[in-house]
Amino acid sequence: MSYTAMDIVFLFAHSLSGILGIFGNSALLFAIKFRSPSAWKSFSILLSNSAIIDLVACVSSVMSMERQAILIVAAFKEVTATIYLGPCSLVSDFACHVHCKEHKVQLLTN
Repeated sequence: MSYTAMDIVFLFAHSLSGILGIFGNSALLFAIKFRSPSAWKSFSILLSNSAIIDLVACVSSVMSMERQAILIVAAFKEVTATIYLGPCSLVSDFACHVHCKEHKVQLLTN
């Protein structure tokens, strides 16, 4: 599979933001677990729940990168196609499709 220059820029930016999110949420979970005062017990439960959801969303985002492309099929007829670029494309297109839908549901529940 050959990538265009914009695909490479997209992959780099998307991977960088996902990896930063993974490290940031992991550090937040570590700080909640080992550095939070006992008086913040109820707040730390809520904050750790949010951090876990964000961590799963970041991992899912890195694994399933998708790009929308507009294809012109016939005169005045446009079709939107989804192009999968992430590591899940090594498995199958169906795995990417399921993973992307799961990622969108996780973002909506946060």
